[in-house]
Amino acid sequence: MRTMTLMMLMTSFSVSRAASQPAEPSARENTAMARALFHEGLSCVDAGDHACAADRFARSNELRPSPIALYNQAQAEIPLGRLVAASEALRSVDVEGAPAEVRDAARAMLQSVLPRVARLRVAAHPGDVVSIDRITLPVQAIGVFVPVDPGARSVRVQRGDAIVVETSVDLGEGERRTLEVSPPTALTAAGVEDSSLEGERDPLIASPTAPAPSDTRPDRTARRWGIGLSTAVVVVVTAVAIGLAARRGETIGDTNPIEVTDPMRAIEPMMEGI
Repeated sequence: MRTMTLMMLMTSFSVSRAASQPAEPSARENTAMARALFHEGLSCVDAGDHACAADRFARSNELRPSPIALYNQAQAEIPLGRLVAASEALRSVDVEGAPAEVRDAARAMLQSVLPRVARLRVAAHPGDVVSIDRITLPVQAIGVFVPVDPGARSVRVQRGDAIVVETSVDLGEGERRTLEVSPPTALTAAGVEDSSLEGERDPLIASPTAPAPSDTRPDRTARRWGIGLSTAVVVVVTAVAIGLAARRGETIGDTNPIEVTDPMRAIEPMMEGI
């Protein structure tokens, strides 16, 4: 009897505890929140607030993956100079299931963005920890050109406990630059620094620049749904590029009405579309 009573109490406690735990939102609730965020993004477009629009479109896509939200987000990133984020979002638009007109527009926009992306190579040495804009590079990315946004980029190289390089590099659109980092100081057999290397200890040896070749290769990256990356207002597709009309209520593929603002344009799907 005591055992049965104990079991009943434990069961009751378990049910009560489960009932008190917050439930995860359903797919329908996520869709409703994504739609609300999407329309907030359109309001940000109307207000000319790029950062707000890109943020809302990115959040919308995270809750309910949508190639149209991604496309709008990518267009918002471009005026902010976030070309790497924009290019990755545009790559992700090109997925199966996206409206053909949107895929074509994304591909065309990607080809115009890629040549503007800067490239930076930090030629460090084994054991060095390299950071660009406070983001630590994986070992595989050290010594190779990595895509970065144009503008001032902060570079830091740590060797053991010492910071051997801490500098800012200003890159133009499409520019390639290499930062050569000097190797660790050699030691003599007695374990002291070799004095013959005096005068060669500047860790930043050189930073030659070269113009970037035009990157017109087709995108071979595996497409996937969920690249989000942040920020604001959308210059969608011109009527010449994909045959969109410049007024609310016209459609993309008969399923996605568009919202057009001046001078920005944003694709707006039907309520069922997001």
